[in-house]
Amino acid sequence: MSRILIAGFGDIGAKLAELLNARGHEVWALRRSPVTGAPLLHGLACDLSRPLDTTRWPNAFDQVVFLPTPDRRDEDGYRRIFCTGLAHLLDALHKRSAPPSRLVHVSSTSVYGQDQAEEVDERTSTHPRGFAGRVLLESEQLARESGFATVVVRFAGIYGPGRTRLIRRVRDGGSCQQPPDHYTNRIHRDDCAGLLDHVLFMTDPEQLYIGVDHEPATQCAVMDWIAETLCCPRPPRCSKDHPGPASGKRCSSERIRSSGYVFRYPSYRDGYLDVISPD
Repeated sequence: MSRILIAGFGDIGAKLAELLNARGHEVWALRRSPVTGAPLLHGLACDLSRPLDTTRWPNAFDQVVFLPTPDRRDEDGYRRIFCTGLAHLLDALHKRSAPPSRLVHVSSTSVYGQDQAEEVDERTSTHPRGFAGRVLLESEQLARESGFATVVVRFAGIYGPGRTRLIRRVRDGGSCQQPPDHYTNRIHRDDCAGLLDHVLFMTDPEQLYIGVDHEPATQCAVMDWIAETLCCPRPPRCSKDHPGPASGKRCSSERIRSSGYVFRYPSYRDGYLDVISPD
């Protein structure tokens, strides 16, 4: 049995805790407000943007997952949680009696700036176009320099229960980009949790994994499929000036699949069908 800290306890953290609890691990959950309605969890109400009071913490954690959500979607909000917050967490962990055997840092494919439908994998260079990607790269580096064995997981396009923005857009008659074709990447919430669970206990993990399903797809292909499944009109097209024949990027999940992780929802059709028809 391991004692695991999930620092940032939203819906992915809750699903991960469910998987870990089912196998008898001791899960501690850290978030701004108290954790309620989860009797098998040890809740820690902490604000990562401030130095942490660790008087109620156990002497050590075996593994740690850094999985926060910024309270503001601007650069200050991102920096406060992903840089300052991580620094506070690392300081608290260094004061424990023993270091964690693994720190899993959850990041995003926004660190990649490719926008010509390029194939992207863990060897691809990072050139973020916005503040989110820049701050996340800084946070990743901070984790790697912590002295703890660190694995970074970069997710893209998380959807699932409660994350139905694209479904609402189709129902509301929203458009999709074409031409040019715009490639998108995604992963179901349950596969986010499953992938993190997998990475936590791998014998010899790589230092970086991209967390996406098997099938990058154009925005219009995904929205057309959702519309057909919902019996809604086909989304109208909106064109966009772009220097290439296609935009976006096509992220690969080959590395995580080769490590033995089996996706519950390998494509958007599998995952969105479960969200649209949960029963």
